[in-house]
Amino acid sequence: MTLFLSLTISLLAQEHDPLEHYIRMGLESNLSLKQKEASFDKSFWVLKEAKSYFYPQISLIARYSVAEGGRMINFPAGDLLNPVYSTLNALTGSSAFPEIENIDFQFFRPREHETKIQVIHPLLNTDIYFNEKIKLGLVMAEKADLESYQRLLVYEITVSYYNIIKTRELLGLYMDIRTLADENLKVNERLFSNDMVTRSSIERSHAELARIDQQIASAEKDYKISIAYFNFLLNRPIEEEVIVAFYSDFEFDGDRYRPELAAEEALIRREDLKKLDILEGISAIHVRMLEMKRLPEMIFALDYGFQGSKYRFTAADDFVLASFVLRWNLFHGLQNRHKTEQARLNEIIVRSKHEETSDLIRLEITKAWYSMEAARKGLEAAEREFKASQAAFREISKQYRNGLISMIEYLEARTSMTAAGTNYILAQFEYKSQIAAFERSACLFPIQEFINNRSL
Repeated sequence: MTLFLSLTISLLAQEHDPLEHYIRMGLESNLSLKQKEASFDKSFWVLKEAKSYFYPQISLIARYSVAEGGRMINFPAGDLLNPVYSTLNALTGSSAFPEIENIDFQFFRPREHETKIQVIHPLLNTDIYFNEKIKLGLVMAEKADLESYQRLLVYEITVSYYNIIKTRELLGLYMDIRTLADENLKVNERLFSNDMVTRSSIERSHAELARIDQQIASAEKDYKISIAYFNFLLNRPIEEEVIVAFYSDFEFDGDRYRPELAAEEALIRREDLKKLDILEGISAIHVRMLEMKRLPEMIFALDYGFQGSKYRFTAADDFVLASFVLRWNLFHGLQNRHKTEQARLNEIIVRSKHEETSDLIRLEITKAWYSMEAARKGLEAAEREFKASQAAFREISKQYRNGLISMIEYLEARTSMTAAGTNYILAQFEYKSQIAAFERSACLFPIQEFINNRSL
């Protein structure tokens, strides 16, 4: 009889498991990961922008104005000087000092230009300093978020890879069962020709074949869907071939998987916890930033350029203007105090979230470890059940061929073996999936070996 459970034969003959290759491929091409990486790269540019505020701003400003109308300014030159001129004429007995008229001129010049280079440099601005610190923290938070998704992606690829093998093995199981059903039909036809069974046995064999064909169709659907989802994770055509190999190595590394040790390591390595550490630090920086707003701001400004009614650049038209500008908010409606209190409360919230997440990680690892242990024990039981059902079916199959037992007993034995085989396949991949889940929770999978870290 063909061994329908090829998992422990053909796959064990493989010399290389391509899962690692697929993980690397997924970390390079997954579309959701590319979005996370773009967000991380964007945070770098935000940080560079924050650093740029430490440097002076240099601008070229040119203005040429044409004006008409507007306010008139009266300058009483005649009223001021004519009495003096009259006195001088009387003293000198001459008319050397004629009278003059009052002067009216427009506030705006009819023609005017100003072209200058302006330099503005912050001398004292605590917002710029703390803003740069906050943006650096946000870059680190994005990095932790990226690595967390990378770990999730590794887990998804691993479980999806196992799912392909599981669905393929189930399909192989039903194909082998169909071979047995075909043989059973031939046996029934031979027994019917010898008047040892009725025609109902042949009809029942045909019905069994139809039921198995339905199972095969469902298994083929699951197999194709599992391949499509796996290729989706790797950003490949959904029907592209997936090479799989599976080592039935179910050795349980007790030292590596002890939950208490794994939890302590996870509290150091977990990216979500690192992100909360960073956010807690950002909250503290924000509080300090608001507290330092009591200090004044100081800016140095330097202008050099040319002014005049004609557009020309000569030594007679140039000017230099240097300024030190001090701004000190002495009272702002207590707004800053209120914002500071809000920031302090936010820091408390983040700190509490950090403690809660630490407890949840310990709980998550404990649950994952017991789920993995239960899956291991379930696998051992499924293997024993499958081997026993195989032995029982072989014996009953011989008796049925010789006409010693009824078809009902034969079908019951075959159904039991099919159920045991299905359970054995599911138990193997359930155990592997639980191992992957535990490794993800405990950060045991070394994703740093698969990615290139960016330096800040």
